[in-house]
Amino acid sequence: LQSLTDKAFLGHLDTKYISALGAAQFPFFMVAESLIAVGTGVVIYVSHLYGKNEKSEATTYVKSFMFYMSCICLVFFTVWFCFPKQIFNVLSVNPLIIDYCVKYVKISSFIFIGLGVDIALQAFLQGIGDTKPIMYVGIVKVVLNIILTGIFVFGINGFQGMGVAGAAIGTLISNVVATIMLIIYCFGIKKEYMLCDKLRQMFQREPFVASIKLGLPTGMEFLLWHVSNLLLIKFLNGFNYQAMAIYTLT
Repeated sequence: LQSLTDKAFLGHLDTKYISALGAAQFPFFMVAESLIAVGTGVVIYVSHLYGKNEKSEATTYVKSFMFYMSCICLVFFTVWFCFPKQIFNVLSVNPLIIDYCVKYVKISSFIFIGLGVDIALQAFLQGIGDTKPIMYVGIVKVVLNIILTGIFVFGINGFQGMGVAGAAIGTLISNVVATIMLIIYCFGIKKEYMLCDKLRQMFQREPFVASIKLGLPTGMEFLLWHVSNLLLIKFLNGFNYQAMAIYTLT
C-alpha cells in the first residue's frame, strides 16, 4: 500500500517519476525484503523456546539477532547511500531518470539504520503469537505514509512539493515511526517480555549464527525471486523509461 500510494501521487506529476520509482524500489526493496525473510529463523527459535517455557533463552536470540542484523543493515545503508549511481548504471537505468532514482534511494537508505531492530521485534512478536501489534503498526504506517507523502509530493499552504524526494521522505518517516512504536511496545509497555533484561546477551554470536543458518534459505528464496525481476528490469531499462513505467504500474 505504501508503494501504491507513492505511485498514485507521483503519477499525477510526471511519467518519469513512475519509472524512477520502479527502477529505484525494485533493487532497494529486494535487499530489504531478503533481510526481513532471514528473520524467519528467529521466529522459529522463539516459538520453540516459548513453547518449552524457556522465555529468557528466547529473548537471547532476539537481542543477538537485533544487534548483529543492525550491523549488517548499516553496511547496506552505506552501500545504498554512497554508491546508488553505480548500482543504477549496472542496471542500465535511463539517464533521464537516474538522478531521480539516486535521490529517492539516498533518502530511503536511512530505513536500513532501524531495519535490524524492526526485523528482530516483528520476528519476536510472531514467534510468541502476539501478532496484533504488528497489524496496528502496519495500519499506522500506511495511513501516515498517505498523509505525509501527499504533503511532501504536492506541497501544502505555501510549502513546495518535492516530487520523488517527497515520496522518499514520507515513506522514511512513516517507517521510522512504525519502528519506534514497536520499540515502545516491546521494551516499555510489555516489560514482562524481559527484552530489557541482560542486554549484554545481544553480543552473543552463537544465537545469531543459529538464527541465520535457519533463516538464510528463506532469505535466499526471496533474493533469487527478486534477482529474476532485476534481470527483466535491466532489459526494460535498455528500451526507454516509458517501458519501465508500464512495468512498474502493472
